[in-house]
Amino acid sequence: MDTAVDSTVLKVDRNYTHSVWLSYAEVYNEKVYDLLADTSSFKAGTKAGPSTLLLSRKALAIKPSPPADWDASQNTGKYVAGLRQIRVHSAAQAKEILKLGQLHRKVFGTLANSQSSRSHALVTIKLMRCHRGDYHVCFVAFVKR
Repeated sequence: MDTAVDSTVLKVDRNYTHSVWLSYAEVYNEKVYDLLADTSSFKAGTKAGPSTLLLSRKALAIKPSPPADWDASQNTGKYVAGLRQIRVHSAAQAKEILKLGQLHRKVFGTLANSQSSRSHALVTIKLMRCHRGDYHVCFVAFVKR
């Protein structure tokens, strides 16, 4: 039996649409980088690989979150401006996207580990549920790892 397949089935209310979004960031040398940033400028078959990608990456800004509509006095934290979120439609697709992001992480070989990470990673899964009649009525849940 394949343990990578989850056979969980959830009943959903047909009055709502549901979507799952992924983001993958890296904190390296006190800067935040998007591990899912567009790499389309790198042509296949060239020597441009992860090390070239790391040299050309742009650090993202950390900004204060805007106040919530229901309580403007409440501090809602911070967010990474410009962090790409990708909508996924299956667990297999999510796994492939995370593998791609993992390839872009900053690593360096040590005596104990040939691919030792030199950064911290933040994977965020955003679950959205929006009412079909009024898309302004949405519930968002975040799962951070």
